[in-house]
Amino acid sequence: MTQETPGVNKIKSLLRQTKRLLSRESLPPGVRIEAERKCKALERDLEERTQSNKERTMAARYHKVKFFERQKLVRRIRQCKRSLATAENAKPLRTRLFESRVFLNYVLHFPARQRYVALFAEHKDPVAPDAQSSDRAQVQAAEFLATVRKSMKRGEMSAEPEMELERRQATAAEKEEEAHEDEEDDEEDVDEEDVDEEDVDEEDDDEDVDEEDDDEDVDEEDDDEDVDEDDDDDANPTNAAHSLAQDDFFAL
Repeated sequence: MTQETPGVNKIKSLLRQTKRLLSRESLPPGVRIEAERKCKALERDLEERTQSNKERTMAARYHKVKFFERQKLVRRIRQCKRSLATAENAKPLRTRLFESRVFLNYVLHFPARQRYVALFAEHKDPVAPDAQSSDRAQVQAAEFLATVRKSMKRGEMSAEPEMELERRQATAAEKEEEAHEDEEDDEEDVDEEDVDEEDVDEEDDDEDVDEEDDDEDVDEEDDDEDVDEDDDDDANPTNAAHSLAQDDFFAL
């Protein structure tokens, strides 16, 4: 079982305790070395945890924007492909198709730790980030877009990101379906366990009923034997009279 990484506040608390320990002058050398190692490890954990939290925050904040921009760019790429099949002058369409794919790669691979700069903000067509802007996020986004374009030309990034997106979606759908099937299997197992428990309970109840019936049969047999003995006494009056005579004799 994997150990969960503690939260930022917990790591900060442990880091403060370790630093207070290191501030003691009388600390033994072996303990000091171990504390210094722990301090460095906690600083790394704190940095990683902080960045991870930032990435999750950014992903949640820009998830909806990226989703709509992906949809628009995929439609734009499909339109270019259809137009290329019948176009007489294909060069402008190829340029438009390539730029649309560059923008799609930009959306798909945008750094998780940076503030996302939208391509369709108040525009019908995608607009590249402004590299000359005073906004640092705009400059960083423009630099990333340039890196994407160069990587695609060098073959280091997918030339058909729409296909990559389809593969991602298919994989996500398969995982979701597998998870759903696992849930159904778990529910079936629970139902089978419930049925088995009910069967066992019913069998126990049947056994209890059978035992009660057996007890009643035994009681009835005992009653029958008592009745038979009484009948025997009533059927032999001579024996009864003889018995009474003996009792009278001994009484005298």
